[in-house]
Amino acid sequence: ITRARLPGPVRGTQASYSNISQKDDGLQMDIRVFLADDHAAIRRALRDLLEAQVNLVVVGEADNGFDVVAQATQVRPDVVVLDSSMPGINGFEVTKRICEASPSTQVIIISMHLSRQHAMQAMRAGANGYVLKESAGAEVVNAIRTVRSGSVYLSPEVTQLIGEAA
Repeated sequence: ITRARLPGPVRGTQASYSNISQKDDGLQMDIRVFLADDHAAIRRALRDLLEAQVNLVVVGEADNGFDVVAQATQVRPDVVVLDSSMPGINGFEVTKRICEASPSTQVIIISMHLSRQHAMQAMRAGANGYVLKESAGAEVVNAIRTVRSGSVYLSPEVTQLIGEAA
């Protein structure tokens, strides 16, 4: 197992992580995830959920849009899980900035809004996924794996809403 160091401090500490996980079917690269939500309880719940998964590693967290942009562009995670309503800079603008600074980083917007307009705004900003907060639990894990494999992920309710509007 190879060990790697993050390129700089994350929330004031130097963190290390294993970037390769051993699986029954061979080696699989870890998916490095950055969490961004202004509610500490939601970040903590997401961190607990992700840390219980094989090959998902949380590499940073932020509670406002400015910190998300600064830290995520430095750490360059594989996936950013981002609340659409962040203080400082909203999630859509954060998404645009991350996509410009780190095109290989995928962004998943988590939102309380079941709205075609909101989901489309997220996609136009460059998001690769849109997950409703009410179903964010295990669905976030699926969304992370889906966008990391190169596909777009939308919560089933959002997919249905977009299909009805077409």
